[in-house]
Amino acid sequence: MATPNDPGTAPPATRGDDTRANPGLSGIADDEDRQPWRPLKWLVLMTIASGVGAIAGLVGTAFRLSLYWADRFRNLAVVFSHAHVPPAWGLSLIHI
Repeated sequence: MATPNDPGTAPPATRGDDTRANPGLSGIADDEDRQPWRPLKWLVLMTIASGVGAIAGLVGTAFRLSLYWADRFRNLAVVFSHAHVPPAWGLSLIHI
């Protein structure tokens, strides 16, 4: 049977013994609540973060739509030029 002082065994976990694993909790007593001091600030932060995420999604969607519209316009410009512009104009544009 291993004794508590053996180097190969871990010490038994107790309720107040978790401060060694997380030194940030060293000032919190066992009977204290570990919730933030001002939960309303956290709620405001989460609401603002959700809004910023939604705006970023809308900007990404607008960019994606602009790429789609630019592709359609390019295709329409190619079709129009093939139908209405004489071939010599295209060759002159290539040589410029």
